[in-house]
Amino acid sequence: MTEPEVLRLPAVRLPAESDLAPLALASLRLTELKRLAEWGQGRSVNNDGELDPHDVEAGTKELGLGLDELLVGWAAAVDAELLTLKSDQAVAGPALAVLEQGTDQDKLDVWADIVDWDIETAYPADEPSEALPVLLMMLHLEPVVSFEDLVGTAVEMDGTGEDAADAVSYLMSRLLDLGVVLTDGELFQSTPLGQFGLSCWFGSVGVDAPVITDLAEASPVQVMEMAQVFEDDGEREAFVHEWIDAVGPSAAADELVTLASTGTPDDRSGAFALLQRVGAAAEDAVRSKLDDPSVRPHAINWLTEAGLSAPELTPAESSWLFADMLVAVLGPDDETQREAAAELGFEDPRSLDHIAGLADTTHPAAAEVLQALATHHPDPAVVKAARKATLQSRSV
Repeated sequence: MTEPEVLRLPAVRLPAESDLAPLALASLRLTELKRLAEWGQGRSVNNDGELDPHDVEAGTKELGLGLDELLVGWAAAVDAELLTLKSDQAVAGPALAVLEQGTDQDKLDVWADIVDWDIETAYPADEPSEALPVLLMMLHLEPVVSFEDLVGTAVEMDGTGEDAADAVSYLMSRLLDLGVVLTDGELFQSTPLGQFGLSCWFGSVGVDAPVITDLAEASPVQVMEMAQVFEDDGEREAFVHEWIDAVGPSAAADELVTLASTGTPDDRSGAFALLQRVGAAAEDAVRSKLDDPSVRPHAINWLTEAGLSAPELTPAESSWLFADMLVAVLGPDDETQREAAAELGFEDPRSLDHIAGLADTTHPAAAEVLQALATHHPDPAVVKAARKATLQSRSV
């Protein structure tokens, strides 16, 4: 049996853990739970770990909490090991010491445990919620999310009806107290600390949501994902060069050519775009892939554009390079292909010849590329050339 495919979200760049940990410690939720844990040491509990009724009453007064706030907070503190139950008494848990003396990573782990517990208990559902992961993905990936959109998603996926607004509102209040999100009226925005916490939660439910706190540890694919966040070209270029400097030009070149050799057409195109930023330091790494049939056309093209000695591209290699470029631009599905084809210009007079050459290439995606152009491109000449090439490839 094959392993099930893991859902993977784009990588997100975050500040260093030394910057995030103080934010976690300062969050309202962790501050309140820490205070509750310190108050709760030595309190009597029953066999179910519940507080003595007299202590419950005392706690609401001494801590200024409502009854539900106290009981929910007590359960969260025990779950996060801020408190440990021994026999008939609550004592300080190991997490309490971590908050005082642990490393930044350890402190963040304690906070993330609370995030996990709060998320799982804050969104009411009698059965596993289909909406909850999607709501949190919206917060994790989108710059700003409206309360209306969150409620609409909850209604659509969970059918919670009139209760949806209350359910989402309660979830967001917990996330606000944790420092996971900020709000401006009806709009919510995740914080860097929040993206760290959400990443941990996603990992606990089998979703890969990588966060990068040290750019030197980022893979080329993650760099490409994070670079897409920048709308300004100058900021994007500066970010890419920051990664190259963090990894080292030679090591960056090695990682990029390895990705080109093992990845998809989109990976190859992206890798060689980044190799242009590496510059002359990438020459040896690029030349090392001249024997790799899928990478050789890109390598020759890169060397030629860099003004370095390079073999001539054969017609077959030119067609492979053209097909790879089109696969990366057109995308994987019908909708993206329709949009991309409408924007894809072929101003070079040789473009129709390149399309014709796709009939003879061994590129595995050539047929799909031709079909996309024949179906979606607005230029009749391109459509005609793609259809003709399709017929010729089928007759071979």
